This record gives sequence, C-alpha cells and structure tokens, in this order.
Amino acid sequence: MKLIDLRNYILKDSRGQREIARLIDVKSKSTVSNFIKYFEVGKPEPSVKTVLKLYMLYGNNNKQDLKLLEDYGLFYIVKSSNLKELMDYCLEKNMFHLVGKLSDKGKGMKYPTPQVAMIYGLIAKAKLKENGVTWGDIYVESVNINCSDPQVLFLKNYVKALYLLNAQNFDGISERYLKLKNVCLSMLENIEDQKKIQMYTKFKPRVNELLIRALVKLKEYTKVRKIAQEIINSEVGIRHKASAHYALGSSYLYDNKDKCISHLEMSSKLYFECGMYTDSNHAQFQVEFSSIYWGETVGLVPISPINQAFLLATIGEMDEAKIQLGKEAEYNGYNAVFVRIVRALIEPSEMIEHDLLNQARVQFEMWGDSHFADLPYEVFNRYKASKEVYG
Repeated sequence: MKLIDLRNYILKDSRGQREIARLIDVKSKSTVSNFIKYFEVGKPEPSVKTVLKLYMLYGNNNKQDLKLLEDYGLFYIVKSSNLKELMDYCLEKNMFHLVGKLSDKGKGMKYPTPQVAMIYGLIAKAKLKENGVTWGDIYVESVNINCSDPQVLFLKNYVKALYLLNAQNFDGISERYLKLKNVCLSMLENIEDQKKIQMYTKFKPRVNELLIRALVKLKEYTKVRKIAQEIINSEVGIRHKASAHYALGSSYLYDNKDKCISHLEMSSKLYFECGMYTDSNHAQFQVEFSSIYWGETVGLVPISPINQAFLLATIGEMDEAKIQLGKEAEYNGYNAVFVRIVRALIEPSEMIEHDLLNQARVQFEMWGDSHFADLPYEVFNRYKASKEVYG
C-alpha cells in the first residue's frame, strides 16, 4: 500500500468524510478533506497520526504497514516534526532499516533535525548490528555530536543508557547498573521538567523500562514491581511491556514462584509476538530455569541443554546431566556462568563444587549483577540433597 491508496479508499468510501472522521477518532472532518486536498495542492502535509489512523481503517494487514510508512516518509514528508515523529514510531515498531533511511533524509533538514536524525540512525545501526557495529561505537559517535539543543542532549543521554545496558566490556563495568540507574533518574527529572513537550512524555515509560533493568540487578525489587506495573498498564509499545514483565518476573525469582514464572512466560510470549525471537528465547530460558529452581517440573521439557542438565541434576541423574551439559567452552557470557552453577551440582568433589559456585558468584559481581550473584548458592543450597544422592 502507498499513501495515495489511502486517498483512493476515502474517495470510494460511501460513508462520507464526516463518518470517516468519526471512525478514525478525529474531531473534524476537515482532517479527512485536508488529506485529500494534500494530493491536489501539496498542503497541508498529513500528520503521522492521521496516516496511521487511516491505515488502521483501510489497511488489510500489518505487513503493509512498512511499505506505506516508507512511501510516506521518504517521498512526502517535508516537515521536520513529522519526520521526527515517524522515526520515533518506526524505532518503537522495530522498523530499524526504515529508521536508517529516514535518518539520512533528516540530515538535510533545518537545525536541530539533522542531529536528532543522526541519533535515531545510530540507535537503528546498533539494533541491526550493521558491519559489526557495537554499542560502544554508537556511544562514541553520539558523544561527538556537537549540539546544545535540549532534545538532542536528552537523546544523547538515552544512547548512553542503552550503551550502559548493552555494552559487553568497558572500564568500570562492575558499576554498570548503578551508572545506568543514575542516568535514568537524571533523564526522568528532565522529563518532569519538560512534561509539556510530547517528546519527553512519551520517553518516560521507555526510560523507566531501562531503569527497572538496572534496579533488578541492584536488587531494588520493591521499586521494580511498582514501576514495571506502571509500564504494563501504560500505552507504551509491546516490546517495553515484554521487558517490564521480564523484570517483574525476575524480581520474584527468590520469593514468589507463581509470579516469577507467570511474568517470565508473558515476557517470552510478548517478545515472540513482536518478532524479537532472541529475547523471547532468553525469557523462555529463564522460565525453564526458574521452574526447575522452584521444583515446578511436572510436564516440563526444557529446550536448553543447560536446563535439561539442571533438571537431571536435581533428580540425581548426574551422569546423564554431565553428558547433556557438554563442554563449558561451548558457552559464553551468562550461559557459561549458568553452566558452572549446574556443574557444581554434578561435581562429586566438594572442593571443586564450591570453587565453581564461587567463580559464578564472582563473575556476576564483576558484571555488576547483584541479583544473579545470589543465584549460585541459592541453587546449590536448594538442591544439595541431590548431591547426597549422587554421593
């Protein structure tokens, strides 16, 4: 579908412009007549909101959404306010390739649109991992954007928060989540000061979503639960709600089986629905691990070899668990540390088992993850009976 197709649908619609205006929830039929007029005289330029509402009325399926917005953004938008709004919408809908194209278009507009467009383009590049680009690369590029516009400064802080959350290695990584918390709190203060400006208000749940990720790692669970519920009840995009459910489920890992597992399951489901399959699989891993941790294993068939080994170890099938686990060298990052925790359950030597548990705890602490730093001994103490069976 292209933008002009919406005009043709309107002209063929027997319901009339007043009824169409009512159906797309706008106050005046002039919104509809102005949309038709635009194709005759080139103005007034239709807003992003109008285009989206008309698409919802006439579009056949969501897959056409990208083609329509690409046509609208690249060939019709002239106003910088519409371009910025469309870039933001596409970023929220994971249309990262289109964000990149819109960013290129914005570089030719009046100040400060080029700088705003550049930052949106940087975020899209990081999400797409184009040419091996890292969050560290993106952060450095954003720092070098020389602009004093308040909205640009805000977006630069947003990139810094994303960098702190996603970067794999940097100096002071053990303080990652404390730094992320402080950046987010500073941004929320900025939002409160500028709450009459739409750009700031729509960023509030997004910043809160980053904040609760930090708060989980810092074990500030009460705050996580309050903020996560606010995000879930808001109108923010589905991926942020998926993240909020993940944080909420994580906050209950050690003290509420049902809430932990149900929120992690919802997180996996929502991530899958919006096409974020890696995140969905990660949440599903935690569903499995948490279920085994809590002893909720009836009918459970883990997908992850790590969780298959964990389940076997908890019922004393140590030899089978060892075979299932394979070699630790096959894993990296958090998975490698989870492997050490499971190996500690399998290991017959008391000295080695405690060495593995301590290695896991220390690694989590090095990453600034106090939440999971408690996990190695929580798991071991819960299932040490299976050690006795093995012995």
